[in-house]
Amino acid sequence: MLAILDMGSNSFIFLVVSKDGKGVYERVYEVGIAGDPTNFDRALATFEEIERLAKLYRITLHIFGTAFFRKNPELFQKITKGRGRIISEEEEARYSYLSVVRDFCVREALVADLGGGSLELCWENGFVSLELGTHVLNKLFHINHPFKGSLEEIVTFIREKLPKVRRKHLFGIGGSFVTLCAYLLKEWNLDRIHGMKLSYDDVRNIFDEIRAMDYEALSSLSFLPKGREKTLLAGAIVTLSLLEEYGNKMTVSTKGYRYGIAYELLSVKNASWRARGDSNPQPPDPQSGALSN
Repeated sequence: MLAILDMGSNSFIFLVVSKDGKGVYERVYEVGIAGDPTNFDRALATFEEIERLAKLYRITLHIFGTAFFRKNPELFQKITKGRGRIISEEEEARYSYLSVVRDFCVREALVADLGGGSLELCWENGFVSLELGTHVLNKLFHINHPFKGSLEEIVTFIREKLPKVRRKHLFGIGGSFVTLCAYLLKEWNLDRIHGMKLSYDDVRNIFDEIRAMDYEALSSLSFLPKGREKTLLAGAIVTLSLLEEYGNKMTVSTKGYRYGIAYELLSVKNASWRARGDSNPQPPDPQSGALSN
């Protein structure tokens, strides 16, 4: 078995996979460090708990940071005590793409990976990384609850930045898409959410419901993890923008780029590489055969 820690802007996700690539344990810790940098102590305590679990069960832990830590590498080093690695935008996009095409056995896929700091879009021969994360939009457009701003203004802003690509299937990876599915189901059930389809009408109805709610009302919803009330509205707006641009349905995957890295690690015969702070650590090449097949 091996373990991967995905350190994101909103969440830290601890994943353990078996040697055949199946997830045997996964836990999401809502840290929210990008929304409130004073959450450093929570982030550090979360990292130390995950590190302790990996040591307890003698599982090699691979540590990765994404968008927020690309801009704040010193915080990543402080939390991880010099271990792990911050991956590039392209690596994050390519591994998310690998996760989807391996899991759903599809071609002509466009994969959107939405976090707090960025939105990555990846297809078989290209990718973009855009500063359209939920925390970024919250600050840029002063998205608060209740929301009285213009949905059309923000959607237009987002769509103008989206690449003009067309693929048969649109997939969404990231906590915001998962949270929208949980809102529809009225429960946080990753097994049910994985593979769910979000339609434009579904997401517009959610947006219309929650735009008038305050943070207290949203945080009282038992099926939403604490902290997600701060990004749900921005996540819905990004989703509406994607659905307007690329089609009226999105398939949601609960398996992010961490699964792509796991697939790649397990397929590499020379397993000497580890994201553990070894001298000159290097990840598998995101342009490797596993991605192009």
